[in-house]
Amino acid sequence: LARWRLDTWEALDHADRADLAAAILRHAWRAQVEPHPRAPHAGHPVARPVVRLGGGGDIPTAADGTTWRRALAWAVDHLPGLTVWLYSRAYGVEGQADPLGPLADAYTSGALPNLAPYLSTDPAMLDRTAAALAGRYQALPVAVLAPTADDGRRILADLGRTSRPTLCPVDRPRRPLPLAVRRPSDPHH
Repeated sequence: LARWRLDTWEALDHADRADLAAAILRHAWRAQVEPHPRAPHAGHPVARPVVRLGGGGDIPTAADGTTWRRALAWAVDHLPGLTVWLYSRAYGVEGQADPLGPLADAYTSGALPNLAPYLSTDPAMLDRTAAALAGRYQALPVAVLAPTADDGRRILADLGRTSRPTLCPVDRPRRPLPLAVRRPSDPHH
């Protein structure tokens, strides 16, 4: 199924990919704010709909970054309250067009208020992250993969990011981001 979906995506031209990306966002938004009567959260629409972009990986190409930028720009006017967030490690890779670039540029300019992008880093890629923060990505927050919270705080400080660190939105114990589909025993947010 994953291979078929990728083949379908890759067979489309840029405009059709943007239309498909917008349809994916619309479907995820509708499932949260207009739940089907038999959905686990029927009668409890999500107040702040959210979609994680690239939940199984990252944005593979700069063309895909442009595609999602177009879909998110459409969503600003058509999907009220939607927030789309992503972690990306696909920035500043030598010899590769930057997949995150089109999204980061639109986010930085204020054109995508519905986007919450994070540079993702770990101890092995701090030089690349520091270089990215010195240029195109200076406005983006940084997510750190570290063995402990203290290690993560040290990495953020080394990168010049001293603001209060936050947990991944999905991992927040008291207020996780709402999900489009919940098990019946899960609380609604």
